[in-house]
Amino acid sequence: MGLGWLPGLIAVVGLLIPTVAGGFAEWPMLVGWLAVLAVFAWLAPAVLPTRRHRITASATFLPVLFLLGWEGGWWLIPADLVWLLVARRSGAERTA
Repeated sequence: MGLGWLPGLIAVVGLLIPTVAGGFAEWPMLVGWLAVLAVFAWLAPAVLPTRRHRITASATFLPVLFLLGWEGGWWLIPADLVWLLVARRSGAERTA
């Protein structure tokens, strides 16, 4: 069983915890990030076909999430790091 679902789960949990803890005051930010994640999940298989593309995209998104930290990017950094680790690990499994 692959771990490709884990970054998505961490992203959703990372968005929900501060939203619920803040009394749903950040719900517009939650909806915006969920829309961005949904579009990315829909486009990713076509745009990121290889392991190298997924690793490069994950490494590129990390500084972008830091820059968007005040807009909720901090909440997605753990998911991005897990995505990087899963992408690196998935390639190692195929060659082994």
